[in-house]
Amino acid sequence: MTVQFTFFGPEYDAQGNIIFRDNLRKLIDGKRVLLLISCITSGKTIERAMESVNYYGGEAVGISAVFSAIDEVDGVSVNSIFTKDDVPGYEAYPAHDCPLCRENKKGRCNH
Repeated sequence: MTVQFTFFGPEYDAQGNIIFRDNLRKLIDGKRVLLLISCITSGKTIERAMESVNYYGGEAVGISAVFSAIDEVDGVSVNSIFTKDDVPGYEAYPAHDCPLCRENKKGRCNH
């Protein structure tokens, strides 16, 4: 079995879709792809990455992260070094539910 490792980051089009340039598409088409990401909170970014890999003919077979607040994305298990259980008091909220935003402490969160 031959295993090929190629690392590259995506680009985004004007609508915010993850795209890959023509010279990189051959590295995805027909391949089993492991997605690497630093942090997964809601899973939305990695979902978009999986959609892009599928669009370009690849199959997202694994997800690895340094930190993940969730265990799986679209049926694919997330392997992470740290989880929310490793961060005491970890909380994540959509912007409209963020208690810091409600208290007008926007500089203390990412919204």
